[in-house]
Amino acid sequence: MSTKTTIQERIQVVRDFMKRKKIDAIVVPTSDPHNTEYVPDNWCLRAYLSGFTGSAGTLLITQKKAWLWTDFRYWIQAAKELEGSGIELMKLGDDKVPTWTEFLLTQKTIKTVGYDPFMFMSKNVNTITTRLEKSKIKMLAVSDLCDQCWPTRPAPSAEKIFDFSVKYAGESRADKLKRLRQKMTENKIDVLLVTSLYDMAWLFNLRGHDTPCTPIFTAFTLVTAKTITLFIEPEKVSDALRKKLIQEGIKIQNYTDINAAVCALNPKLRIAYTATQTPAVLANLFPKKMTLVDQEPSFIAQMKAVKNATEIECARKARVDDGIALVRFFAWLERALKKGEDITEAGAAHILDQIRTSNPECKEISFKSIVGYNANAALCHYVPSNEHPVRLRPNGLLLVDSGGQYLGATTDVTRTVALGKVNAEMIHDYTLTLRGHLAIARQCFPEKTPGSQFDTLARMFMWNEHINFGHGTGHGIGAYLNVHEGPPGISVRCNAGFEPGIMVTNEPGIYREGRHGIRIENVILVVKDRETEFGHFCKFENLTYFPYDLALIDVKMLTLEEIKQINDYHATVYSALQKGLNTEDRAWLKNATRPIKLK
Repeated sequence: MSTKTTIQERIQVVRDFMKRKKIDAIVVPTSDPHNTEYVPDNWCLRAYLSGFTGSAGTLLITQKKAWLWTDFRYWIQAAKELEGSGIELMKLGDDKVPTWTEFLLTQKTIKTVGYDPFMFMSKNVNTITTRLEKSKIKMLAVSDLCDQCWPTRPAPSAEKIFDFSVKYAGESRADKLKRLRQKMTENKIDVLLVTSLYDMAWLFNLRGHDTPCTPIFTAFTLVTAKTITLFIEPEKVSDALRKKLIQEGIKIQNYTDINAAVCALNPKLRIAYTATQTPAVLANLFPKKMTLVDQEPSFIAQMKAVKNATEIECARKARVDDGIALVRFFAWLERALKKGEDITEAGAAHILDQIRTSNPECKEISFKSIVGYNANAALCHYVPSNEHPVRLRPNGLLLVDSGGQYLGATTDVTRTVALGKVNAEMIHDYTLTLRGHLAIARQCFPEKTPGSQFDTLARMFMWNEHINFGHGTGHGIGAYLNVHEGPPGISVRCNAGFEPGIMVTNEPGIYREGRHGIRIENVILVVKDRETEFGHFCKFENLTYFPYDLALIDVKMLTLEEIKQINDYHATVYSALQKGLNTEDRAWLKNATRPIKLK
């Protein structure tokens, strides 16, 4: 049976379900009951139904048609994966393309829209319901959607959770909880409902294996001034860990007991929760007349965004290890291509993953490695496959975006390199991208400056030539947690103030469909700079150690300041990595970090 036929048959199962439920349309987001970025396998319904494998997208199905909305990062990928499926691609963010809710308002035959309240967050449902009701369109909860429309649905993970040592966390569970309760008291909060899997992993100093590439576990938590309860499937907690947690005052109940616990809350209490991360099915159980405080971002998200001294040192060490792995990979790749070896994108990704995880401190990769050659590099989140092999040649550009989950740190780094002969456009685009990257890295700023104010720095050289890119310039990053961590970030949507201890990525890019894609990414740390009569100023410290590609830099486009900045960075890279390399790889790095001659 072909993939196209399979997708069409899966959609038909949904349409049959809609007939039974008397629903005009079904909307399927990319989500789970915790709004996790990388959704556990048993909640990947949208990917199952559509065949689109990107990490963001919304599928809308009616009896006659189906549409999929996804953002700029996945337009090219989605077009390929949806081909022949009968599903129409809707390019979210394009001025001519409405959002799926705006689209529904134009469909006169649609009066009822079904959704799974486990996969839709409370705030989204409230906003969408209000918007659609104005056109007399009803949102109807259908909580059995996954089971009814997914006959081969995987079982939930039963992997054990494990203790995350204070050696890496830098702060005990008890101290984190004490700080959290202080915040609750200051904000007059009696009960805190924690639904974010990232927040719970950080708060409890626990990690798990419920999602690929991110060491988190599925649970809920309720915190009061005197009690804290972790709701989790019992088989996921070993007897020894259970005993330890109970001794520390942490109650443990079954995952599904959260429903009864929420229903039983005293309606006279003030409860804080995060509506963008709380499933509608759970939010609907809050007692009536209870004072609800929608907290965005959550107390815990704000706390974990500012890394402590231990987390910062772990980050520095991990990025030395990561840089060594990258040097070994790129040096190997260069030698292999010169020998004429047959290497594909997927094969290169496999080798990189093996090199990185050969370090005992690196437990797994932090996301599927992106290895895109020439035109494939224009797909921002392209993941190579053995089913559609693309052979690397000793010419053109290769974009590699990858990272690892090291004990105490999560890494994320992107480099675009020349595999051989390149054209003038590639060099020009690379240099423009690098200039924006360097502009952010050297910028000092008043403490608490919001991330949105840095975004223009990455784009200003491109804008002068009427060039732009469609993703944010940077995101926060976890400490042996999620590779994309809020609230800090560098984009027009990020208003979190930058203070010492915050880590974000710095990753501008240029993407030309059908030709090439370029992105350069480092993780940068906010550190103290100096105090003046105008207040406290901060600056960025580069945490990533790997050279820029000198073969792709048009030195004539650079200022003397930029040349010195590159040379200083390359000297730091060589000093940090050279001791961990063999003679051959050290020589490769020495050449890759050779100084650019000043004008």
